[in-house]
Amino acid sequence: MDPILGMLSTREPISGERLCEQLGMTRAAATDLGTYGIRVNAVNPGLVLSGMTLPRGQNRKGLVDASSMKRYALPEEIASVVMFLASDDSSFINGEFIAADGGATTYLHLATADAK
Repeated sequence: MDPILGMLSTREPISGERLCEQLGMTRAAATDLGTYGIRVNAVNPGLVLSGMTLPRGQNRKGLVDASSMKRYALPEEIASVVMFLASDDSSFINGEFIAADGGATTYLHLATADAK
């Protein structure tokens, strides 16, 4: 599932279902494990520049152009979010689904709404 399209999907119910499942599992695990001091959060990365995305770059160019930052994320940027969530600095964050996508989900949602 494409993480960006999964968060926005109105035309692809399967992707939307998967997103809801991931969000539900994250929140259920956070609820069940929170009493033991275990935090559960999910990171929903946008397009990340890697060896896997470079060959598909032409196919994803429209999504990059449609994002507010007009670029791919660097792997280190996603890793920083994960490191923050694993640190004591996020000790009161539990059951969240963090979109680390450079604002792409918000930007695409607003662009879609403007087009209607």
